[in-house]
Amino acid sequence: LMTRDLGQYENIMPAVFARYEIPMFMDLDRSMSAHPLVAFLDKLLHLAPAYTMTDIMGLLKTELLIPDGVLLADYREALAETENYVLAKNVAGWQWTDKTPWQYDRQALTSDDEVTRERVAGKDAQLAMIHDQISQIVAPFLHRLQQAPTARDMARELYNFITQIGIQKRLINWRDNAIEQGDLWSAQQPEQVWRVFISILDDFVQVFDSEVM
Repeated sequence: LMTRDLGQYENIMPAVFARYEIPMFMDLDRSMSAHPLVAFLDKLLHLAPAYTMTDIMGLLKTELLIPDGVLLADYREALAETENYVLAKNVAGWQWTDKTPWQYDRQALTSDDEVTRERVAGKDAQLAMIHDQISQIVAPFLHRLQQAPTARDMARELYNFITQIGIQKRLINWRDNAIEQGDLWSAQQPEQVWRVFISILDDFVQVFDSEVM
């Protein structure tokens, strides 16, 4: 299909082609700033030392830090529950990095009502899943990054962290899912963004290398 302005059909064309199960590719530039990996890196490198709720939720809602074995729907539910808890309890930034477990309702744990205890235990598990991502995964990484003596060490820490938490694997899964759905346009983005990320790291090391940061 040819059109003078492909941008005006950016949203409707994928839906129409998907409805009729027709694979498609749109030769349309899409800003990388909107990609989850870009948003993840932006929030990640701005978290410390404040650890604001806005930055933390922005980081986690990219869905690039989902624990292994956790369903997407369960993760989203836990994230929504934690967001409500943080707002209700006015949780401070330092509490995100403190490894002390959060409790949804301390009094309910001693309730005589078994149903209530089970419900609260489930809420506690949801809070723990999200809280642990910051206190046990992200915060220790940011501490190591801060202690890295040179630019090369910083780049190595960042690359190791990104690969260890499985982001590259998740991007590949997103690509494969898009291909299965016939969305060739979206399928190309994960690899493109990943290549740009690696290129930027390489350039950073080449320019600054052993300089103390």
